[in-house]
Amino acid sequence: QLASLDANWPTHYIAMDSLSGPSRALFMFAYDSFEAYGKDQEAQNANAKYSAALDAANLADGELLARYDSQAFVYHPEMSLHAAVDVPHQRYWEFTSFHIKAGREGEWNELVKMYVDGFSKFPDAHWAMFEGKWGENNGGLWVIINPMRTLGEADKGLADSKAFFDAQGEANMKHAGELAAACIESVQTNLFVVNAKESYVNASWAKTAPEIYGQP
Repeated sequence: QLASLDANWPTHYIAMDSLSGPSRALFMFAYDSFEAYGKDQEAQNANAKYSAALDAANLADGELLARYDSQAFVYHPEMSLHAAVDVPHQRYWEFTSFHIKAGREGEWNELVKMYVDGFSKFPDAHWAMFEGKWGENNGGLWVIINPMRTLGEADKGLADSKAFFDAQGEANMKHAGELAAACIESVQTNLFVVNAKESYVNASWAKTAPEIYGQP
């Protein structure tokens, strides 16, 4: 319903369905700043047609929803690697969430730097690191997002991980294990697949990535 409102509406998002973990739908929005996020919220509130459609959608979904949650994250380029991927062509999205123990940020920063430096030698390795800003249980929450064109990239990632471990050597990997034990409270990885029908993206994406967004 919302995606059919206006082809020029500035708010765009990618919808995804879970392939692992609890059955759920994920909607990803991106903004250059919190100011841009706030302006978008104000524009939505001022648009009567949008508000009416949103109310209708919420009413229709109300009986089906078991839970609704909203989170805001801040991108950390210094903790990311080769993050500038061709987004429209990424069909699968892997999310790994870390809860970091309070007061253990130093060990976390060192651990991430070790992985960034080590995997920088692998041209196909890529991820984007985000820190939880707002949302439930966001204190010490970090999320690594790894988009993939095909699940074959997961096989390549496993091979790169083995090569990374071998290159680091036993002593460095022992130290990495000690850092992880000291700073990580919990970690979980789940996989999602793009739902093009529920996404609202730039119209050019249908031509750029017809295998995903060009479907009727």
